[in-house]
Amino acid sequence: MVALQHILDVARLKRRVADGATCLVGVSGGADSVCLLHTLHQHGRSHGLKLEAVHVNHMVRGQEALADYELVKRQCQELGILCHYREIEPLSHKPKGMTTEEYFREQRYRCYAEVAREQGITILALGHTADDLAESLLMHLLRGSGLRGLAFSFAARRDGLLILRPLWQTPRARILRYLEKHKRDFCHDSSNDAPDFTRNRIRKSLIPLLTREFNPNVVKTLWRTSTLFSLTDDYLRKSGRRKLKYLLRKSGDDHALPLAPLMRLHPILQFEALRQWLEQFDGTASYEHVQAMARLVSSKRGRQVRLAGGVRVEKTTDQLRLVFLKTAHGREAVSPRVEERFARSELARKYMEQHPSLPLAVIIDPVEAAPGDLAFVCRNNAFRLLDGRWARLKPLSIRQAELQLDGPRDTSLVDSPKRLIIRNRLPGDRISPGVRLKSVLINDKVPYYVRDFLIVCADEEGNIFGVAGLDRISARVHWPGAAAIRLAAQDVDGD
Repeated sequence: MVALQHILDVARLKRRVADGATCLVGVSGGADSVCLLHTLHQHGRSHGLKLEAVHVNHMVRGQEALADYELVKRQCQELGILCHYREIEPLSHKPKGMTTEEYFREQRYRCYAEVAREQGITILALGHTADDLAESLLMHLLRGSGLRGLAFSFAARRDGLLILRPLWQTPRARILRYLEKHKRDFCHDSSNDAPDFTRNRIRKSLIPLLTREFNPNVVKTLWRTSTLFSLTDDYLRKSGRRKLKYLLRKSGDDHALPLAPLMRLHPILQFEALRQWLEQFDGTASYEHVQAMARLVSSKRGRQVRLAGGVRVEKTTDQLRLVFLKTAHGREAVSPRVEERFARSELARKYMEQHPSLPLAVIIDPVEAAPGDLAFVCRNNAFRLLDGRWARLKPLSIRQAELQLDGPRDTSLVDSPKRLIIRNRLPGDRISPGVRLKSVLINDKVPYYVRDFLIVCADEEGNIFGVAGLDRISARVHWPGAAAIRLAAQDVDGD
């Protein structure tokens, strides 16, 4: 007689499930799930575990599938267990972005979660065995999965459910002996013999080959390897979570990570922190996307990387920042120029929040000021800044007489004053005859995404007399006969 503890992982089950709890059991009617149903029922009688079952019809095997459900329903009635029935969305064409196997699995989990929510159940038990674990490991290894795909554990969480695999250490051969000893009927799913499915080919061809030619205990070996992967993955997740919390505390912004401490992390911890960071916003984080982010961190020349779903990662001098490329109407920005402009405005807005003394704005129409005016006139006599504030620019030196320097008088500037304009920075702007504004901004490490939103005071020839909020740069302005103009932004109430 096969003892119960040789089938169920009773020790872990006791630690995870309190006495008197209710557990939903996924029962297909096959040997593994029927064994799980009966052994859990036997365990529950002494531990107060209540069971409900759910059977999912994949809508591909007609009468054979209905016969499976009749067997499951009959056995549940014998045990006094409530049995739920669900049908998945019929598969009329190859699913996009996933294999047929993956589609069926996702649909099953959707049905499990639906029944669990309706019944107020938070625990789900599935009949995955040591053989399933070995098959999954080989399948994911051949597909190039990372550590997460190679891990397989007793417990996992998904869709608000604690998913338990009480048979995870049990070989299928032992399960068949148990069912034979206890005279329990089960169904054989003919689709498990179809060579179209990768798992079936691994079960029918690859594992027998490995057992025969390489290792007679290959299933046990693969199970042990996968559990070690699971322990490693669990440790890495927890370590990555701690590192991510630390990085987010340093930045003070959920959308940004400080670059210096991120670069100091071991590559595998850096990868895990980036994966969890992206997953917080996107829900998923593919290996390719996280790897692209990791390359950007170490790159000496790269500034951004585009991910799927309108997400972009921007690298600044001291941060890595996530930018969500949505237009004002909520649509993804498809034009590269629009996308670039939007990304820079988002980065500049965040930068302005951290440096409130630097006013940044989009000035569509340049604002003129005649010589002698004490303010630049615009709507409400104020600008709408990138962070949403309204601010008035107060020129602290505007009269032409005040622009004159000591030394020879430049009569062309004083006697024939030029119009002064408030606008954004433009290519070719200069702060003196031989110095471009762009060069000064680069030398002063003003971020590239900020430069197009700077507010400058210039004449019609592109000669810059002042940059709002950057007095250090304004002080370097040097035109014959003219001094710099300091521009200070003062908050005002807007419409």
